Amino acid sequence: MIEYLDLTFIVDPIDEVLEASLFEAGLEVGIARFGAALTMVETTIPASDNPVADAVALADNLQGLGVNLLRLDLDLVNQNAIAARCGVTRAAVSKWVNCSTLAQPFPRPYTAITGPVWAWCDVSQWLGRTVNRSFDGSSSLTSAQVAEFNSRWAGRSQPESATALLGAAAV
Repeated sequence: MIEYLDLTFIVDPIDEVLEASLFEAGLEVGIARFGAALTMVETTIPASDNPVADAVALADNLQGLGVNLLRLDLDLVNQNAIAARCGVTRAAVSKWVNCSTLAQPFPRPYTAITGPVWAWCDVSQWLGRTVNRSFDGSSSLTSAQVAEFNSRWAGRSQPESATALLGAAAV
């Protein structure tokens, strides 16, 4: 049974002062920085019947604290990440990927970078159907839910830097 949803927001860079204020506000978030080009805010929320609305409420809270949120990211995993999250070997995951029964095939890869990657929500659902257990009690939003969130969020008034970034990406 899924108890928690993992969310990863792509945001404008966060300085140390803003990061400290997020923790002071009681938010349990992780900040991941990949150079100056990519900053992510990662967190976990309780699963509910309306996860998109919950993600929007959290995004509103982050924005109110000064975070310029650009979009929600889909939780993608490769075979190594699946093995780590499930506490199994990479060989076990390879068997799942390559030896799935026709009745319960392993999810299709979402895309390939240096190899296939999957949406964790698809893998988590497949594990529940075939292995009959959840490995960590968490999942993430589906690609449709991420698209719904991003559509709703893009329809709001965007901060100037986000608008500029979104406009530049369209060129």
